[in-house]
Amino acid sequence: QTELNDSDNWMHDYYEPDESNPFGDFGASSDNYHLSDDQEQTLHSELKTFENQTSVEDSVQEMSNDNDQTTKNEYYSIIFDMERSSMIESSTDLVNDPVDFERNLEHLNDEELQTLPRELLTAAKNLLSSLLHIKDSNIIEEDEALLQLIKRIKFVWNTISSQSFNRNKPIFLFRDAAVTRAVKLGQPILIEDFDLANQAATERLNSLLEPTPSFSVTEDITCTNTNIDILPGFQLFATVHHGSESEPIKISPATRSRFTEIRVEGYDDNEAKEVLLEELKRRLSINENVEAENICEKLDSLKKTLAEASDITVRHEYSHYDLTRFLRVVDCLSSSTTGLDLNQRLLVAVRFFLLDGVTSGKDIANSWIKSWKLSQEELNEIQNKIVSIFKEPTLEHVSEFIKIGNKTIRSAYCGICMPLHDDDNENDVIPRLRISSTKTTCKNIARLFTADSARVPLLLEGPPGIGKTAIIDQVCKLRNEKLERINMSANTTVEQLFGSIVAKSDGNQRAFVWQDGVVTRALRKKHSILFDEINLAPSEVLESIVPLLEHDTKCLTLTGSTEVLKNINSRIYATMNPANIGGGRSHLPRSIIRMFTLVKLDPYDDIELKLIVTTVFSDLLPENRNSQTTETGDWPILTHSQLDKVFELHKEIHKLVSSRDIGQTDGPREINLRDLIKLCDILRKNARDLRDHYTYFPNTSSSNGKDIDVRLIIIRKFFRLVYGMRWQDINDRLKVD
Repeated sequence: QTELNDSDNWMHDYYEPDESNPFGDFGASSDNYHLSDDQEQTLHSELKTFENQTSVEDSVQEMSNDNDQTTKNEYYSIIFDMERSSMIESSTDLVNDPVDFERNLEHLNDEELQTLPRELLTAAKNLLSSLLHIKDSNIIEEDEALLQLIKRIKFVWNTISSQSFNRNKPIFLFRDAAVTRAVKLGQPILIEDFDLANQAATERLNSLLEPTPSFSVTEDITCTNTNIDILPGFQLFATVHHGSESEPIKISPATRSRFTEIRVEGYDDNEAKEVLLEELKRRLSINENVEAENICEKLDSLKKTLAEASDITVRHEYSHYDLTRFLRVVDCLSSSTTGLDLNQRLLVAVRFFLLDGVTSGKDIANSWIKSWKLSQEELNEIQNKIVSIFKEPTLEHVSEFIKIGNKTIRSAYCGICMPLHDDDNENDVIPRLRISSTKTTCKNIARLFTADSARVPLLLEGPPGIGKTAIIDQVCKLRNEKLERINMSANTTVEQLFGSIVAKSDGNQRAFVWQDGVVTRALRKKHSILFDEINLAPSEVLESIVPLLEHDTKCLTLTGSTEVLKNINSRIYATMNPANIGGGRSHLPRSIIRMFTLVKLDPYDDIELKLIVTTVFSDLLPENRNSQTTETGDWPILTHSQLDKVFELHKEIHKLVSSRDIGQTDGPREINLRDLIKLCDILRKNARDLRDHYTYFPNTSSSNGKDIDVRLIIIRKFFRLVYGMRWQDINDRLKVD
């Protein structure tokens, strides 16, 4: 039944049967619907052949009385499979040769358009004949949903084969969505995060929740009867996620009273431990599988250590098993691309999935390994590894923060690897490195490599201008993968992301065709996807991307289409600024945020920021402090001492904004690395032209008679443009000046 429904979904989903003659002969002529003579002769010939054969029911009756019901069912199944194969083959032949099919339609005039193409006639003949063979079998007679579909197919064929039917006009079809399809097929349906949906949508389902349920689709104008029969197999389930008893459930009392509510408790510690053990046994390699129980005991010991930590926040967070996070550790342990042994993988996974951002993480790790029952020598070795993994990156890590070899990119900090593609040249990796090497960069690279090894979606959270997008873009460049960056906003729609049906004009012909959205195009091309500013997106958009975030997602059914994308292999990233900075940002739903590995990034310190700024301005500076030209021999736009002064002014303005000494009039403001990059871009494009302009001035001396460096005039002019002109209050501008 399922394969039959899927094969013919394009036809049966859009039409209601002809109620006046629901079970007439397929293709029979009537006042309203009839075939041409050739079509009628072809189909009647097929039907006559069938009538001369013994029917399925008669064949079963002739079977020996000793045959039991099992034998009959097997016989029905054989007949059903034979006819189903014939139908699928007919449909496949029609679809697999679209060029030949279109060639037959290319030059047809209005009169010829009234004659159906040969390929369509052949497919329809085989389909309708096969349906007649199976319609009367016991299997089909008991399937009300399939009988409804057969009625629809008959109605469609009678309509399009009628001589009075004008095929020059486009046909607008109604496409059933998930709830309507479940009602019609008598299938159960599960609605996740029911409280996040628009209230108008949830209230629309109230009629399905009544003791005597009913359902109608008034939007389907192709139906003569908008009321839909609810088959016995239909059942509606819904889930709601909330973090605490005090958190309200955003469902109207009227809707909530119609449900039978069942509270599902989380796993207790013993159950969670059993789940971890089963996952470890299933996913570890054959050589490492013997360590599954040992690793499970270590993770259980870690949970107890976290529950007894001195940090009250950590104690509260791990008072019970956070199974999602622990399973991410298992994901990393099962990866064969990290380049680390099992114990090292365990320590790195715990470092970045469980203890990242915990100030006492190193102390917790040292306390944890004491429960491993190791010899003193083994304990010292593990403690040395903990020191190297949890300590801040050193200058050695910064000087060479990635290493290339054996078809992998290795992070100097923590030593975790990311594999290169088979066709990628190792010598091409370093030239793709564009980001400045700092301690924070080293840690962020290690975080991304760890998340990549576990195939876990990564969410970076931090204030604006600290390089969240840049670090993700850099990792994709190192891997030689395209990154599709999607800027989310309150106006982002599901159709923009996944696609929709749009009007397309080709000469004199107009048609409605499916157009892929930006996410769909990226998935087809195997590009990585970045959802930038994800907490600006509306709830329905967030829900639409949930299938991409689910563990081991391999296929995706496109919203608004019946197409299924298979073998999905795109990496998913997201970034967001904290919700408390405003601008329409909201907190992500708990059910969404738990699908990511959340990394909270801190701003660069002054030393790192100065290093980045020097790198950004490098092509504008002299080759060295005593040189009068840049590396390319051009006139340097600013000197090293002038850049130092620009950086100091940037920090002073940042302090004024942070302390709210300026910027109170026109809302919160941010002064960050982006402002320095803006200044660099303006100087790069305009400084030399402005220098030539100032050469026409007869006097460039100051009031005390000393010559003025024209660079200072240029820098001050553009610095004032970037930092001074943004303020609404004139007093703020004067303070910056």
